[in-house]
Amino acid sequence: MKNFLINDNLIINSEGEFILFCLDNQGEVKYTKYAFPNKTMETSILHKNNILKYSVTIDENDSIHLIALTKLGELNYSIYKDNRWSNAIIAKFDFKSNIYNDINILLEGNNVNIIYNHANLINSKLWTIQHVIGDRQSWDKHKIVSLMVDKTFAYFQLDIDSFGSIHLLYSSFEGNGHQVYHTFYNSYAKKWNPIPKKLSSPNTNTLFPYLFVDTKDNLHAIWLEKLNMNNTLKYCRLTSKGNEKYIWKQIKIPYISDCNNMPIIIEEKGVLKIVYLTNKVIGFLYSSDSGTTWYKGDEIEINPSKISLVRVSENSMKLKHIKINHAYCTIEQSIYFYFLSSINSIDVMEIDNPPEDHTISQVDIIGSDEEIISKVNKLLETQEEIRNILYKAIDSQNRIEENIESIFKILDVDKSSIFDKLFRSSK
Repeated sequence: MKNFLINDNLIINSEGEFILFCLDNQGEVKYTKYAFPNKTMETSILHKNNILKYSVTIDENDSIHLIALTKLGELNYSIYKDNRWSNAIIAKFDFKSNIYNDINILLEGNNVNIIYNHANLINSKLWTIQHVIGDRQSWDKHKIVSLMVDKTFAYFQLDIDSFGSIHLLYSSFEGNGHQVYHTFYNSYAKKWNPIPKKLSSPNTNTLFPYLFVDTKDNLHAIWLEKLNMNNTLKYCRLTSKGNEKYIWKQIKIPYISDCNNMPIIIEEKGVLKIVYLTNKVIGFLYSSDSGTTWYKGDEIEINPSKISLVRVSENSMKLKHIKINHAYCTIEQSIYFYFLSSINSIDVMEIDNPPEDHTISQVDIIGSDEEIISKVNKLLETQEEIRNILYKAIDSQNRIEENIESIFKILDVDKSSIFDKLFRSSK
């Protein structure tokens, strides 16, 4: 299996087309278009032989934005619009003095946000996370935070809420291990919170922190806590309403140990899912109450070498019931997503248990005994009925919560983000 450094980016446009970007060992950025139902159409090369890091996203107009850092230190900005690419060099990085580990692009309104980290070659354990924001004509630069970290773990996770606040999760070496911290950028004040919040417990060592903002603006953080060569899954939440709103709180989840890769969070039809991996198993936890209570879902035996972790950016109305930033999947002639039935092709049986060698479709059971076909159809009908009942219950709960939120909006004249209020109250 590939490690947690993400070299694959998946774009899903408004037409439902999948465009998979990959960075190979020779530094080439290639992209492959998949037609419905997820079958390979064509593969093209955008940058050749000299790319170190890159990141891709899509905007509401279906334009694809790609930044790529070359071995010469040039930061290329490319936009795919009307079936053609435009390219420009927007910055020159200092490779003689610094090393760079990760780079991300985020769009918010007309603003392009580029966030990356770097360290000086003389002291490679002292890293700085930088934020460059602009409208492609002029750019402003912000220092987010400096931290101590082994270069192996010098990475961060980002997400953005409906108010335009950018949230960042990172780990920094403290005492005998790495601790998890959260900070955020306020788009109204145009500055970062100067006092990051530590989320992990003291005297622990953490791995792979991951951040997720759900569709109700709740923040969720997960990481692995390392103890005696055993990595245990941990979870923390900041809720946007209730008596404990805007307070980070660790919440008990089912015990998951022996994790060996980055856990991620996805949201599908109001249900949150934490997807985790061990040596030979991929599994998930789920919550239908915005992360207050969690239950253990299925686990699937896998071939680790066939699993990929991809960064996802989408602009598809077909996916309006889901929120996804990353996904675990298998990439062969088609793409299969683990525990995301909404994205998987409709001609694939909607099960969370993929085949080992190929995707099972209804064609695979043609020619089988009629009794077996009948049993399979009944099983699928029963499974669909159970799903419909669960989703109706979740939709009902969501409508109640929306009504409550509407009342709060009427009572609350100031609709600004809590993060805006924090900056104003600190003046």
